[in-house]
Amino acid sequence: MVEAPLVQNPVAIFLTIIAVILIAPLIIERFRLPGIVGIIVGGIIIGPYALNLLSVDSTIETLAVAGLVYLMFSVGLEIDLRQFKQVRNKSIVFGLLTFSLPMINGIVLGRWLGYSWSSSFLLGAVIASHALINYPILSRLGIIRNEAVAATLGATVFSDISALLVLSFVVRDSEGSSSALDIVIMVASMIVYTTFILFVVPRLGKLFFRRFKGRAVEFQFILVVLFTAALVAELIDMHVIIGAFLAGLAINSTLPSRSPVLNRVLFLGEAFFIPIFLLYIGMIIDPAAFFSESNTLIAGWMMIASVYLTKLIAAWIDTGIFHYSRDELFTIWGITQAQATTTLAVLLVGVEAGLLPEAVFNGGVMMVMITCITSSIMVQRFGSRLQPAVVREKEGSFYNRILVSLANPGTQEHLIGLAGLLARTAGGRLFPLHVILRQENERYSGGGEEEVLLDSSDDLEEPETETSPIHRVDTSVANGILHAAMENHATMIVMGWHGKKSVRESAFGSVVDQVLWNAEIPVLVGHMKTPINAMNRMVLVLPAGCLFVASLEDILKTVSTMAEAVNISMLVLSDASYLERLQERLEELASPQSHKVFKLGSNVVRDVVSRTGPQDLIIIPTVGSRMRFGSCMGRMPEQLSEETDASLAVMVFPA
Repeated sequence: MVEAPLVQNPVAIFLTIIAVILIAPLIIERFRLPGIVGIIVGGIIIGPYALNLLSVDSTIETLAVAGLVYLMFSVGLEIDLRQFKQVRNKSIVFGLLTFSLPMINGIVLGRWLGYSWSSSFLLGAVIASHALINYPILSRLGIIRNEAVAATLGATVFSDISALLVLSFVVRDSEGSSSALDIVIMVASMIVYTTFILFVVPRLGKLFFRRFKGRAVEFQFILVVLFTAALVAELIDMHVIIGAFLAGLAINSTLPSRSPVLNRVLFLGEAFFIPIFLLYIGMIIDPAAFFSESNTLIAGWMMIASVYLTKLIAAWIDTGIFHYSRDELFTIWGITQAQATTTLAVLLVGVEAGLLPEAVFNGGVMMVMITCITSSIMVQRFGSRLQPAVVREKEGSFYNRILVSLANPGTQEHLIGLAGLLARTAGGRLFPLHVILRQENERYSGGGEEEVLLDSSDDLEEPETETSPIHRVDTSVANGILHAAMENHATMIVMGWHGKKSVRESAFGSVVDQVLWNAEIPVLVGHMKTPINAMNRMVLVLPAGCLFVASLEDILKTVSTMAEAVNISMLVLSDASYLERLQERLEELASPQSHKVFKLGSNVVRDVVSRTGPQDLIIIPTVGSRMRFGSCMGRMPEQLSEETDASLAVMVFPA
């Protein structure tokens, strides 16, 4: 007879869960061990096999399923697709090695233990995957861009997808769907489903974000995409975790990596759903089996030995092929020996499908806990010996200290979002500025300026955006902007524009013009018609005479950084005089964003309008004086604003 749990009050149950999720990682991390281990141990302690505080009822199981879905969604979200593209070939080579060797070893081990072919293949998939639990350590050490480390992180894409595909085929086969026709139907449905999720969903997402905005709406849309993808995957017998993983990849390619809504989605998973799944894993483990059941110990230690040996051999072969150092060898071995997210997911599905015995599940959890510990130690020890990769100096970035004028927030809501994203990408600071005219100061009561700032954009309230609001009294808005920029050492000024000339002799209007031709730092003037999350492409336009050839490299770096931050491709429309130097600089830059280059014709406005759409962001850079701007631009900004639905930004760099 199963004893009733000690805690039965709903509020007390929830309190117990949250308390363990909070306290267990804090305690375990004091011993420099991963928090994931602490939550699993916490689940064991409060579960029915130990203190019996909580029972594994339908509520816990439902939350655990949601956590499992969220876990695989987060894995897809956190894979750096841009970095994978940069080291794609080396990632594929190492991915093949670090997946196939453990996979083969797992199959042999399963057959030796007397398991069926299906169970043996699933055991191989359990051992073959690896988790990126050491990403924070790698980031802190500054070696993310090290070639060996980057290729290893990219190999995660290959190993995770391969493990999940094996899971899908094995589960389908175990259900009796193994005829030739069934296999053809399964493969066809998987191809159609995967194509729809990876290529159609991102486009639907862009359309949705263009039509609807708001933190809650965007957040809810992503959750609907996630659980719809998981449900459809289950309906076509692919399993929910594969759908969740693919949904993560789709959203990953849709939104900027530092998008506020993406941060909120990840926060909910990391703070609640994923820890509950890990807690559930601990609650269904019988700790006595670790010591009393020989099958658990045998399975656990054999899986651990298999992981260590095969992952080391794979790392050694990869090191020989690409001539990595000894420290790089042991660093990538440490990264790939960590078994966590995908491993736990495959283990749980395998046990629930009756393909893996409970001894393998318990032994697998033991493997997860031990490899997470040794992996962290290895990466910390050998990763600290690697030379941090040389990256673009942040000190030279124009996005370190961005001053955003809120003189007319109605024209620049989306522009503020772009400025916030650029500041977060550069690890910089945003300075929202509200200028109060001196003649108004006599009757100014000192209230309301906070509302002006906070109502301008949700990005100003985003926790990851470091902001320093400025309220300034000055004789004119232009003077207030220029003085605030100098006093706060701003590296760029961002201003909104309504898309029309205000006076005959002005390019953008009197206030913007005064700032443009008196600022000593770059000024970005934008007329944004589309939210950042809805943009598909950045179009860089380089008309004849708009800049010096010598300044082309700095401008390309600045614009490509913007494209990378927004996570969109780049189209370059250039005058013939820049083409040769442009191609050289783009190759040297090696930007992870895809780009295409086309030659501009004699009618620049017509060429740009014919190649752009409502989800494009047109960037026109220019260098030098007002006279140079007038000679090369003329009425181009105004004409483009009138004739295209694309967003438009003009970047003026001082000579």
